[in-house]
Amino acid sequence: MKEDFKLDFIGIGAHKAGTTWVVNMLKQHPEIFIPNIKEIQFFNDFSHFSKPSTKRYLKGNNYYKTFFKFANKKQKLGEFSVSYMNEQLVAERIYKHNSNIKIIVVLRNPIDRAYSAYFYLKEQLNNSEKSKTFEEAIEKNPIEYLERGKYYKYLSNYFSIFPKENIKILFFEDIKFKPEKVLKELCIFLNINNKFKFKNISKKSNSSKKRKNIFLSKILSFLFKTPDFLEKIKLRFITDFIGKLGIRKMLNKIREKNLQEYTYPEIDKNTKEKLKKYFIEDIENLEKFLNRDLSHWKK
Repeated sequence: MKEDFKLDFIGIGAHKAGTTWVVNMLKQHPEIFIPNIKEIQFFNDFSHFSKPSTKRYLKGNNYYKTFFKFANKKQKLGEFSVSYMNEQLVAERIYKHNSNIKIIVVLRNPIDRAYSAYFYLKEQLNNSEKSKTFEEAIEKNPIEYLERGKYYKYLSNYFSIFPKENIKILFFEDIKFKPEKVLKELCIFLNINNKFKFKNISKKSNSSKKRKNIFLSKILSFLFKTPDFLEKIKLRFITDFIGKLGIRKMLNKIREKNLQEYTYPEIDKNTKEKLKKYFIEDIENLEKFLNRDLSHWKK
């Protein structure tokens, strides 16, 4: 690892917009190092899904550095945490860490993003979403389903701090229909070999899935939470050792086999119309700012 520890790039969101695909692709590139732990959540005060933070930022840069200790000196260092976009202090903290850092953002139609997040939390993430309907979920947790989709509101904070050329905006629909173009642009942005041949670029990441066995899912959930517990009692070296053994990869494979893809029902038309009205101003501001036609988000 480089002696002067600074990240070269960081992904800040959005949740359920295609960030997992971007991470999976970049991890293949020999010039890139991204830790195996998903979402370090170092710079934010509140973790994803409005749960209390581990307050990792207070532990300092030397602690943050430990997540990247397996990188070699020639690799560019980065991480993705989707909760970074929506906290104002995060942008300032990232700038303090490295004022010249490259920032990656993946955006998706905010209505589709919210609806996808609802089913992900309800069906896949161990039923962390208890609401019986999407409408009820919006009412109970507007931060997750509404605020997180106000991209212009939160990105304008980043653009006021970082130069525009240091921020790369990707779009879900481009990843879906033009993945090769997206990866080439991303490689150029990160100043790495853009001729590298990525594998499985058409493979869906984090797609809509249902659990086959609820009991097995609960056991896996407990095991995946173990690293956070070990960190709290200052035994994170055990987590690192487990990572070296490949146990986390094995658990991920078991989790994947316990999931089956499914197509969730169409969103209620009245709900969709209400959400269009809610997001329209933010979408139009984003269109003007990025000079990109987002009319398909308003249909």
